[in-house]
Amino acid sequence: MSHLSLHSTPVDGAPAWLHKGAVVYDHRLKRWGVVVDVGFPGNEARQAKRAWLRPEGGGREWNPPIEDLRQEAPDPFEDWSDE
Repeated sequence: MSHLSLHSTPVDGAPAWLHKGAVVYDHRLKRWGVVVDVGFPGNEARQAKRAWLRPEGGGREWNPPIEDLRQEAPDPFEDWSDE
């Protein structure tokens, strides 16, 4: 099952599914979040490959690397240790 909001456009350099308002899965922390921003602030090179997420019901934001994010929750039997 894919969680995706279609009300905004993708950010340059990010996967098309990773945009403001999209609901994504942080596989490292094993939690869902709503994308608040991607690559912000733009003047900081370390943020270029990161997104800002917030829990769906509100709460404290976190700033995971884009490579930790997925459109869907992983198969519980899949081995993520290689990534």
